[in-house]
Amino acid sequence: MFLRIILISFLSFSFMVSYQQQTNFEFFNTDPDGLSQSVVTHIMQDSKGYLWISTEDGLNRFDGDDFKRFYREDGLVGHEINCTVEGENNEIWVASRRGLNLIKNNKIISLPPILIEFFSNFKPVSNLYFSENGLLFLVVNNEIFSWDGTEISSIYKPKQKSVKISSLIEYRDSLFVGTNEGMMVCYSGDAKLSLEKNGFKNGNINCFSVFEDQLLIGTNSGVASYNDSLFYSNKFSFFDTILVANMHCGNNRIILAEQVEYFYIYENEKIENFQRDK
Repeated sequence: MFLRIILISFLSFSFMVSYQQQTNFEFFNTDPDGLSQSVVTHIMQDSKGYLWISTEDGLNRFDGDDFKRFYREDGLVGHEINCTVEGENNEIWVASRRGLNLIKNNKIISLPPILIEFFSNFKPVSNLYFSENGLLFLVVNNEIFSWDGTEISSIYKPKQKSVKISSLIEYRDSLFVGTNEGMMVCYSGDAKLSLEKNGFKNGNINCFSVFEDQLLIGTNSGVASYNDSLFYSNKFSFFDTILVANMHCGNNRIILAEQVEYFYIYENEKIENFQRDK
């Protein structure tokens, strides 16, 4: 799901990385030295602390002071970037609407030959996720593939065309898959509908995160929790009327971004909400 807000995701991550216990925020615009485009689709912080900001017109790497931009003329297969993920050797994998790219040492490098062949006809990649054992999961044309460094294999394709995959996360040795019609679990390469849509107050699953060993599930109607079974916690009831578009947990707090110009910080059972000044 693409965020309509310029920097809600960015603020969430920069808050976790740079400000921690403070509530000071800095907003960045699309000036010549800023972001390449105003519609931010995804944020990823790599192991060196850089932020990789995906937009609908280019990829941006932010080092805390300056932005470096990557475009099609730099070697990206497409300028509409959906997300990035970091690999085991500090490579940055880039998913776009026209395929896949790989960046190492701040330069775009060639994909392995098998992946070059697989993406030769510009297949769109909407999501990427690395498992703990180094397996890369890719959502390509709404089908989940795995890449083990040698082979790419299809592990799940929705039977109904109406089902759209939105998010992935590994939790307790299983791959959980969020869709617009509920949640699925992929275990040992076998995906099945683990919870019926009716188990949720709203079956549109937008994002996942893990908090206090519980899987949190962001939906169009608040936050659900999963720990062996689906349940709704009263401490998150404040969010029941909120479309949770993005969510990040860390430092004993939860940051949730709404699909309007609001985001929320949950900490010590208290909630703060923020809105960008007009």
